[in-house]
Amino acid sequence: MKIGDSANVDVEDVVPFGVEGNEPAKVTDIFHPANSTLNIAKAGASTIDLFGLQISNEGKAAFSGTFSWAA
Repeated sequence: MKIGDSANVDVEDVVPFGVEGNEPAKVTDIFHPANSTLNIAKAGASTIDLFGLQISNEGKAAFSGTFSWAA
């Protein structure tokens, strides 16, 4: 995800060793505004500089999932 020059978030899903079909590990049936199923992931080059916050999350835990924002 990229938001101008203020945010760049890159994640890579974690696929457990020995899993057929390359399906990522998942957390399911949870309450989250984006989706009720989230893939467990690892943050890549992730930096955010918004609302006075500067965050670098590279190499840390992350989640990924499908979502759609509409107005």
